[in-house]
Formats: sequence, C-alpha cells, structure tokens
Amino acid sequence: MTASAPAGAGRTLRAVLARVHMQLVLFTVALATASLLVSGVIVIRNHARRNLELTANAIGYAIEPAVLLGDPSAVEARMVAVGAGRGVERIEVRNGQGQVQAQWRRPQSGARAMVEGQLNTLLWSRPSTARIDHGGAVLADVRVYGSSANVLRYAMVCAIIALSCLGLAIVALQLLAGQLQRDMIAPIARVSRVARAARLDPAHELRVPATGIAEIDRIAREFNALLDGERAAPAGESGAEFSPAEPPA
Repeated sequence: MTASAPAGAGRTLRAVLARVHMQLVLFTVALATASLLVSGVIVIRNHARRNLELTANAIGYAIEPAVLLGDPSAVEARMVAVGAGRGVERIEVRNGQGQVQAQWRRPQSGARAMVEGQLNTLLWSRPSTARIDHGGAVLADVRVYGSSANVLRYAMVCAIIALSCLGLAIVALQLLAGQLQRDMIAPIARVSRVARAARLDPAHELRVPATGIAEIDRIAREFNALLDGERAAPAGESGAEFSPAEPPA
C-alpha cells in the first residue's frame, strides 16, 4: 500500500516560476556582463598598445640629445617628463650594450599592485620599444611597459553596472511574480477551491469564473460542465455501478 502525499507537499507553481525566472535573469545579466567586459578589455588593450608605442617614440625623440651628450640625469628627467603618465607601469632606457641607463616605475603597494602586476603580465607580455640610432649604431633602446590600472577601473565599472542591472531585474521579477499570482496562480487556486467545495457539498452553486486566459478558461468550462452534469444526473445514476456490456453471442 502506497502512502498518499501529505497536503501541501511539493513545490508551488509560483516557486517553480520564480526559480526559472531568476535563473533566466542571472544567466542574462552574466552573459551581458561577460560580453561587455571582454569586448571592453579588448578595445582598451588595443588602444593602450597604440598609446604605448606612441609614448615610446615620444620618449626616444625627447631623450635623443641627452643620449648623444651622455647625460644620464637629463635622460631620466626627460624620460619621466614625457612618459610618466597614466597607462604606463615602467620605463627603461638601455644603452647599446643592453645595460639600464635610466628607469622609472610607478610607485604602488598592497594587494592592488599584485593584481595589476598579474594583469600586466597577462595583457602586455612584451613592452613597446623605440630605438635611438646614430650613424648606423644603436645608442639606446626605450622600453615602455603598460599598466592595467585602466582595465581594472573598467572592470569595476562593469561590476557596478552588472549589480545595478541585477537589482533592477530582481525588482522587475517581483513585479512579474505579482502579475503571475493575479493572472495565473489565483485562477488555478479558484479551480481548486471550487473542486474542494464540490467534494464537500455536491449541491453547491459555485462555478469557476472565466479568467481571460484560454487554457485556464478551457479547464474552467470543462470543470463547470462536469459539475452541471453531476447536478443534472438522477440521484440513482450517480451511485450506479458500472457493468461491462455482455459480449455478443
């Protein structure tokens, strides 16, 4: 013998619909955020690469006189004046033998510096370079390393936008849940109440009203027709036992 399920067991229709809608909202927001983040990072990286190349060339033009004169302090001063801006992590000027003649690094510390360092390695695996030639010989080599600070700022903006969209989506989901409660779940609950009333009092006059939803109205018409048929049937017929027809001789 199988035990019947207790009353109220199982998930409600509202809970099922709310779960499906929440999953859909989360998937949509995650997909939109990922698309925005990836496309934005690609655009920023390409733009930053071009800026780094221009910065390296500008530094090369600015320090060329100081390199020819062999003045390291002037090389460093002009290098910092031209290249120490946003989007630049480190600048190096190496002589023809590959030795560092002057260098500059953006001062950073803490966890943010560690994150930016990892992103710098990932986004800019090699520096932008510019050579200073004179008489066919290489006098200096300028190397400019990019910074991922702008990418991090963009990622933070994307995260804020995603959280804002998620909050708005949750508010819209609550409004939609209320509409589903009025338009779908409440009519089904009325059918259940009429069925319960018919079970407790077969002579009741309750009927399921129309809702304007084709599927639910179809169920309501069939259910009302069933109730009307039960009331119209003779009292003896409702309790009569079913007997199969005898086979033909």
